[in-house]
Amino acid sequence: MKRPGLTLIETLIALSLLAMMTVAVVSWMVSSQRLLCDASGAARWNAATAAALQLIADDLTAATEGDSDDGASAVLVESDSLQIRTRDVGACTVRYSLDRGAGQLTRQRTDASGSTASPRLLVGNVADWTVAQSTTEDVAALDNADQILTIAITASDGSSAIRSFRLGTVDRRRELRR
Repeated sequence: MKRPGLTLIETLIALSLLAMMTVAVVSWMVSSQRLLCDASGAARWNAATAAALQLIADDLTAATEGDSDDGASAVLVESDSLQIRTRDVGACTVRYSLDRGAGQLTRQRTDASGSTASPRLLVGNVADWTVAQSTTEDVAALDNADQILTIAITASDGSSAIRSFRLGTVDRRRELRR
């Protein structure tokens, strides 16, 4: 005579299936959460990088080319830094630099009196940054060439942001006379 209910074997099989389903659901949730965190971290990095490049663009727009007594260029490109002589709330020099050890791109402002503000963090998690100044040839106007500043910022995960800025036109006839 059979009694109503489940046998021990049936109960163990049901518990084993429930445990496997629970493990699958938990691992799916953990991987989804990890993917969401990675995506939001990448979005934050992209937003910070875009803001930093826009800040550089604003400083380049306000650059004071040729306003100094020494005739020095408003833009100075060095190995790990970019200096822009600008009129950001009065005459000042803005220095963008990469601290490779910390992986941080910072902005530091020095006013005309020589007072230097603390560096301000713009972008973290930066593996590399490249600043290159070049001149493009204009075939139509053989006497002129455009100066281009290209900045590439690379994150440690390999993603990058690149932006080029037109600094102005160089009169090559004047350059040749020097």
